[in-house]
Amino acid sequence: MTGLLASLATNPVFAGIAGGATASAVLFQARALPERVWSWLHKRFTVTLVIDSSEGLFERLAIYLAASPYVQRARWLRMVEDYDYAAQRWKWKTSFGLGWHVFKDAGSWFLLHRLIEDAKKGVGAQRRETFTLRTFGQSQAAMRGLMKRAEDVFQSGEMIRVYVWVGGEYLLADHKPFRSFDTVFIPEDQKARLLDDMARFSGARELYRQRGTPWRRGYLLEGPPGTGKSTIAFVMACLAKRPVYMLNLNTAGGDTGLIKALNVVEPGAVVVIEDIDAVKVTHDRAREAGDASVAIKPEESVTLAGILNAIDGLASRENRILIITSNHADRLDPALLRPGRIDHRETIGLIGAQEARAMARAFLGERADRWLNQHGSELWPISPAELQGMLLCEVERAENVVRLPAVAQQVAA
Repeated sequence: MTGLLASLATNPVFAGIAGGATASAVLFQARALPERVWSWLHKRFTVTLVIDSSEGLFERLAIYLAASPYVQRARWLRMVEDYDYAAQRWKWKTSFGLGWHVFKDAGSWFLLHRLIEDAKKGVGAQRRETFTLRTFGQSQAAMRGLMKRAEDVFQSGEMIRVYVWVGGEYLLADHKPFRSFDTVFIPEDQKARLLDDMARFSGARELYRQRGTPWRRGYLLEGPPGTGKSTIAFVMACLAKRPVYMLNLNTAGGDTGLIKALNVVEPGAVVVIEDIDAVKVTHDRAREAGDASVAIKPEESVTLAGILNAIDGLASRENRILIITSNHADRLDPALLRPGRIDHRETIGLIGAQEARAMARAFLGERADRWLNQHGSELWPISPAELQGMLLCEVERAENVVRLPAVAQQVAA
């Protein structure tokens, strides 16, 4: 054996093969050395954050970066839609597009990579985008500072964001200006009850924690159509300065989708489910026999058990306000109405004389009393929505009386 090895060692052909293999291995390792060094440096001396488009922070960062002066030097751009709070309208701005970008913010340098993945197949499928942010050094302070600045800019306007659940995610539907309870014409004692309840809940987080109780609040606003239930829900969100997430049980995506829809909202958000009695599965089981779902496909159906668990189950997150509206609360299953799911109920009825006078004065000013006297008993009973429509017509008639001839001429032409 020793002789064989010795002969191979002196064989020029074998020596050439062995030498070539050794040289190839050395060259391969040498070529991989820069990559290994970079990987080591990356892990040791950089901080990386990955954000995808399903997260609310993605939108905030895209809007914030649109104001960066380094966008003017970028070669790849994408448009981002931002809301102009002063003009109260949407505007398009340019932001960093696909690929790699370097920018400086608040004294720190950042490396940004923006990627758009191929769209998945299926109805309503959307292309997923990701931001990969990298800072240099071992501290997270620069990264956290950038995220805070992006959040502060996004929250700075006196507007409330309204999201709608579509295709398994929330889409930003609108920015709405703040409204006070002075623009809601319901009895003062109802306003006081709602205000006091929200104030107590908002300041009771530690009390809930000490007693092991989930920090959530559920409201049911019930009453005939047009009484302002949805408006009250929005005003309550304004008072709490929290975004609104609109959720339709028929399009939630089944029990699993419903749990996701309630859990992915921002901490402290207001979730609104309108006209819940229109979903048959929520009706009283003791009085009505019906299907256990509201959709054709089983995987997309919502069951009563799924609704109850999503609102107040083990998988339900805390720090959330749920507001449910109903035209026929008497049809709802008692399990849906118990404390812990619905903690506060208010019946919003047709408008009373005192509230009607306050609404008329808000629209017509000094002419309100005369207008109300002219219409007399024809107004009652009436919903706030109907009265508002009549008052708007009166305002438009009074303000457009001079311009009507010009409008008529344009129509005739």
